[in-house]
Amino acid sequence: MADVTTTATDAVGAGILAGVVATTGVDPQVLIYTGMGATLGMGAAPPAGRFRAVCMFAAVTLLGAALGHFVEHHFYPGELAVRNLSGGVAAALAYPILGAMMANVPPFIASALDGLLRLLRLKA
Repeated sequence: MADVTTTATDAVGAGILAGVVATTGVDPQVLIYTGMGATLGMGAAPPAGRFRAVCMFAAVTLLGAALGHFVEHHFYPGELAVRNLSGGVAAALAYPILGAMMANVPPFIASALDGLLRLLRLKA
């Protein structure tokens, strides 16, 4: 007889996946590939807390799946391998790209704010 906790965990996981698929309209197959890509890319992620890491993983997975669907529908209609591969690669590259963007945003914002203050003649 199967363990009750394992069966309950499987049921909850299937329910969550079904809800995500119904809400976003993406196929479970591309979610698996983008999840694998996000897992590979996580090594390049900047250090973060547990909640932020979970939210980033979910966001990267869903955005990679959306990008995979976009590429498949607009450039290679009907090619599931292209959809899965492009979604997985996008998810794997999202962490390094976001890390580089976040490292450069504070100096960019500071220089933009400095320029705005000089434009308004509030700073010499």
